[in-house]
Amino acid sequence: MTTYYEEVEIEDMTFDESTQQYTYPCPCGDQFQVSLEELHDGEDEAPCPSCTLVIKVIYEEEDLPPLPMEDEEDDEDDGEDSIEETAAKVNMQSSAPSSSTAPSSSAPLSTTTLPLAPSPAQTAPPPNPAASPPSLPPPPPPQYD
Repeated sequence: MTTYYEEVEIEDMTFDESTQQYTYPCPCGDQFQVSLEELHDGEDEAPCPSCTLVIKVIYEEEDLPPLPMEDEEDDEDDGEDSIEETAAKVNMQSSAPSSSTAPSSSAPLSTTTLPLAPSPAQTAPPPNPAASPPSLPPPPPPQYD
């Protein structure tokens, strides 16, 4: 069972149309966040991304704005691919055999070795014999009568 910091009416939250997110101020200084899609899916919790607090969103699904429709033809016309489409294209290109006759560069990569920082033992000044306490003679052996 989740413990909620607060129960908040959706009317008290701010809706950002560009991100399709509802937000509400969190006491930590960040914002509780829940997407319109999550709300349409029945999710009623809005976590804060910066702390562990969670609020419960009180709403009626029929009062939510409609989800934006994704038009497949518009995606092709705007020149932008989805992440999945881009990944598929990259996979197809990387798996295709190379027909290029250009020689591949086999030159070794250059590496630079940086000096390590000296250890504390290397940076500590040598001990000053005058500053050390005088050594004491060993204690006498015990005497038994």
